[in-house]
Amino acid sequence: MKSELKSLIKIAGSALEAEDKVLIKAVASNQVAYPHRKWGILRLDDRYLKFVVARALYSSAFPFATAIEMELKVNSHDLVLHYPNDDSRWFAAVEMRRWTGRIEYDWKEIRSIRRAINEKLRLSKAENALMLVLAANSRGKANWNLGGLAKKLGISQTEDHSVWEIYCFPTVDELGLEVANSCLAGFEVQRANMPK
Repeated sequence: MKSELKSLIKIAGSALEAEDKVLIKAVASNQVAYPHRKWGILRLDDRYLKFVVARALYSSAFPFATAIEMELKVNSHDLVLHYPNDDSRWFAAVEMRRWTGRIEYDWKEIRSIRRAINEKLRLSKAENALMLVLAANSRGKANWNLGGLAKKLGISQTEDHSVWEIYCFPTVDELGLEVANSCLAGFEVQRANMPK
């Protein structure tokens, strides 16, 4: 994976971790509306994630300009990273999804990730295509869970799960117990339009 994409995952993961802490504190402080509950970023929709990441990229030293989906007229992606002063030259197209691994949502989340890969990223005009997945994990189970996700997505990988670039951070369950990790996992998507 290119160093710029690894850097993007670190910036994005750090921003999501900070936002997770803000949300946990906000929910915990409003016990009238959320009695005995605490939760963070994994409870929110995918669309929220891209705005958090875009805000972090805007203010970082990341060398590419960031465009959010609604800024694009055609061939839309969650985020497009383009060369400064050249909106038409895309360094990377990025799609973001969450995967909670919960049985009741699993098929829907997997289908959404597959669609993002096959119907958007594989067809992108960008030089690089990056799939980002915010995943819920039990502590110490990130590699095992991401290995299972890779199998469900049909992604080939090595035994050490190195297809993924990972940024993990601790989070809490709904009762506020620190029993989980959230991991932002990214992988480069091989595309149909890549030169052979």
